[in-house]
Amino acid sequence: MNDVDHLAQALDACLEQAGAAGGDAHAALAACPEVADDLAPLLALASALGARPIPGPTPAFRARLRADLAAAAPPRSLAARATARSTTDVVHALDVGLAELRAGLDVDDVLARHPGHEADIEPLLALAADLAALQPIPAPSDDFRRRLAADLAAAPVPRSVAVRAAPSGLGWPRRLWRSTAFMAASAATVVLFLTAGVTYASANALPGDALYPVKRLAEQAQGWLARTDDVDRHLALADRRLAEALAVPGAAGALLSDFSREVTAALVAADGRMAAGEPRARVAPPVLQWLLGARGRLVDGRPKLPPTAWRGALGLVDEAIAALRSAGPLTVAPVPRLARVDGERVSPARDGA
Repeated sequence: MNDVDHLAQALDACLEQAGAAGGDAHAALAACPEVADDLAPLLALASALGARPIPGPTPAFRARLRADLAAAAPPRSLAARATARSTTDVVHALDVGLAELRAGLDVDDVLARHPGHEADIEPLLALAADLAALQPIPAPSDDFRRRLAADLAAAPVPRSVAVRAAPSGLGWPRRLWRSTAFMAASAATVVLFLTAGVTYASANALPGDALYPVKRLAEQAQGWLARTDDVDRHLALADRRLAEALAVPGAAGALLSDFSREVTAALVAADGRMAAGEPRARVAPPVLQWLLGARGRLVDGRPKLPPTAWRGALGLVDEAIAALRSAGPLTVAPVPRLARVDGERVSPARDGA
């Protein structure tokens, strides 16, 4: 260590000593007698500077700083987070809007329920409404069916599928197997049984399992085949997503988002049933009972679920419970909202109907 470094360390020690002694430079120098002559002028200067007040920024400086900060571009990290939040909000508004269209609302009413997202979701909602209004493809008439059957019966068998005469020693099983129609039917039967087996085997798959994509595709296919939105189907899917989130916390963020989407769809479907004349006393109690059970599972699973996704899902459930206990529609306001948390105690929803 050279003399300059040694002197710098001694000065730091003396300044700390002077601060501990209430600014007494003599007490600080007494602690460093070997360099007292070199440090005396520096400590005197430090004492003089310490006694002067530090001036505050002038109004002109504050104004210039405020203008510079307002004109500066936001950091990339903040801009990316703002874009991600905006995209998530638009996707949620579109999902809820499509469910409201299926429940019988028109495009203008749906847009009025989602202020701030009209320009983003209006073209897609209009396209969905136009597709829903298309006339179904007409079925062939009975006369056409009869003429087609007669023409097919009278047509010659193509050479590519004509059954060649088999040697007499092979018997009828060999001739039947070599029939193109029989082989096609056999192949279709094998594929059907294999597909059903894979779908059944994927029923208990979890995120990360090889068969989990098959499970989600099977759920989508069931949704496409459903003629109307069914409350029980959406609640069953929400129950699956919640169970998967609790079983695989690493994927819980996306799973709880899907959980919220299915709960919202169930509420929209329940509104549709009540709007069609079904009594509220018949529609609401089963949904309320399921929501209370889901809320208990969410509260129990809080330690292992991501905080933001957990609060969003719990907020949605609490909003739904409050709506079910009221006399109004279930989906008047956009959901979810974050649950209120007081320390480790969650703001409770009463467990009675």
